[in-house]
Amino acid sequence: MKLKTYNRFEDLLTSRFIEEEQEWNRTIGIFPGAFKPPHRGHYLTAARACEACDVVYILMSDQPRVLGKPSKTVSGPESQKYAGLLGDGKFANEYMSGLNIRLAEVDRETSASEMRAKIADYGLGLHDNITFLDSIKEFLPDMSEEDLLAISDHLQETLKDGQITAREAELVWQRYIRSLEEKYKAIVEFDVTRGSPIRATYDLCKMLSEEADAREEIYDVLLYTGD
Repeated sequence: MKLKTYNRFEDLLTSRFIEEEQEWNRTIGIFPGAFKPPHRGHYLTAARACEACDVVYILMSDQPRVLGKPSKTVSGPESQKYAGLLGDGKFANEYMSGLNIRLAEVDRETSASEMRAKIADYGLGLHDNITFLDSIKEFLPDMSEEDLLAISDHLQETLKDGQITAREAELVWQRYIRSLEEKYKAIVEFDVTRGSPIRATYDLCKMLSEEADAREEIYDVLLYTGD
């Protein structure tokens, strides 16, 4: 598994991820989200994607989230944001030829809002890193103590300005992906997008469609976004 981080989403779209001579089944996973912070459910969803796919794209929003502030309530299922890519969606037939896009199962064991609230509550006191880790451990995946302490350290930095930034979330993702690469062979492409990861997902699918058409092949695309 390879972890690549690009300075701009445009760099991701113009780079060549798979060499022409490399044989693969072309099952592609796309996992977009805010991930502020990345929690156990995100990790388990990424693991599920790595099991099922040859390449997994994790697209994270660059926008920070305030600690203790819940995420905006979305009316209707999350997948509605991506309806244009699915079935008879307005982009599916006209722009997404060569792709078989379908929703994949995601893990919703916990929520980023709950985790931000827990971190905010902790900020009312002054404790060491181990105590902080104990307070948020329920939101983290089963990893080595070294990794968990490092993640705890990254997340404790969010207490300084009361928000979790893309940089802090990216450092957590780096630990997650290094843990996953011991278990799976999938290639992971990670990027922090400017603005909405929803738009980035549509742009990425357009790029994949053009590549599939050029190769006269059909790519299976699993979209990891929950209802």
